[in-house]
Amino acid sequence: MKKTEKEPDLPRFIGALIRDKQGRILVSQRSLNSKMYPGKWQVPGGKIEKKESYLKALKREVKEETNLEIISTGPPLKLLYNSNVLIYPTKTKGKAKAMEPENLNTEWVYIEPNELAKKKIIPALAELFKRHKSLFFENSSNQKTIWVATNNSKKKQELDEIFSSFGINIKTFLDLKEKIIIEEVGKNFQENALIKAQSLARIVHEPCLGDDSGFCLATWKNWPGIYSARAKGNLTDKEFNRLILATMKEKKNRQCSFVSALAYVDPLNKVEKIFLSSIKGQVSSRIIGKHGFGFDPIFYFPPLKKTFAQLTIQEKNQVSPRAQSLKNFLRWWRKIN
Repeated sequence: MKKTEKEPDLPRFIGALIRDKQGRILVSQRSLNSKMYPGKWQVPGGKIEKKESYLKALKREVKEETNLEIISTGPPLKLLYNSNVLIYPTKTKGKAKAMEPENLNTEWVYIEPNELAKKKIIPALAELFKRHKSLFFENSSNQKTIWVATNNSKKKQELDEIFSSFGINIKTFLDLKEKIIIEEVGKNFQENALIKAQSLARIVHEPCLGDDSGFCLATWKNWPGIYSARAKGNLTDKEFNRLILATMKEKKNRQCSFVSALAYVDPLNKVEKIFLSSIKGQVSSRIIGKHGFGFDPIFYFPPLKKTFAQLTIQEKNQVSPRAQSLKNFLRWWRKIN
């Protein structure tokens, strides 16, 4: 009689370990009326559907429970007490909110690991606390931090989107008590970026990035270029863009480009390095789009058939020269660290 092979014991439940920039963990407390683990704190997750891959199940469960979208995941953590469960360290985007009935769980909140350890938690979390302490009690002071020389809150938002996926915390002039204004006296983007990084490094004595970018019009010999921020004077971005569109009305050459220079300065190890990227486009016929800032509403990018202001932050960070310079920097920086 032929021996029947035993089916492999595959995971049937999936969970997501989601942390914010402060290292807090996303959890919710199960209802006291819940049949399983009443009153205990849990991470997002659930049952894997038939013929569903682990990652597909994870994305579905996280979206259904928290409304968050997954950006990336780390290697799964297998549990000893229950081989049917897989927990993935997960990076997400969006704002968490309760999507299920109150009889299942309450609002999703971020809680400090030390505080969460004192609460009644589901067995999966209890084991992770015991076997993977570094995931929870990592000293935030050891987290990699890079300062960026900018006062622009919208630029900081774009930078956060890129740096957070690499596990790097960024700080800017906005984190200092006094407002800092650096005079840009360089002859090109690279020199201005380096001046910014060096100036900030002298203040904070930590690794710093200086960014200088600009909008260049081919028909005006790449003006405003390095003067992009200063050329508008007291005009708002929208007013300056309208002025450019008015003066470009009769121009046949509507070619333009965005240029971004990124300078890295490490005052402790005496390291300096510059990264330069650019992208070509056309001046649009009118202001189009509501996203972004600066010249984004009039920078038409033919490959996507949209202006930069029509792109989401995630889409813009796939093609913008600033994002490309940052990604080149991060590849280099991770090698030396």
